[in-house]
This record gives sequence, structure tokens and C-alpha cells, in this order.
Amino acid sequence: AQIARAYDVPFLDRYGLMQEWADSGRVDLNGGKETWPAVAKFVHGCVGMRLAELVGEAAGLDGATR
Repeated sequence: AQIARAYDVPFLDRYGLMQEWADSGRVDLNGGKETWPAVAKFVHGCVGMRLAELVGEAAGLDGATR
């Protein structure tokens, strides 16, 4: 994060996102094996979407073209 700020480049704070989701109860990171597939699907989908948004922002896309 510090290096990204120093060079003014996009940074995906995956840990921060997951911490926010866990704190808000959106995902249960301490659940048993039976919850893992649903948690993984949610996390990967949301992280992928945020990463796509960062790439779009860096490319100068305004969202209307996505």
C-alpha cells in the first residue's frame, strides 16, 4: 500500500476488504468446511469485480462502457 501511494498507482487492499466483510458479518471466515464454497464464491467474485474496477479506473473508463 505504501509503495502504491508513493508511485500513485492503483492498489487492491484485499485484506482490508475481507476484514470489512468479516467485521460486518457479510462473510464468516471462521465457519466450517460446509461454508467455504459459498464464502469463496462471494469473496472471489467481489475481489474480481473490485480488481476490474481498478483496471477500468486506471484506464480512464467512466463505468458507462463496462
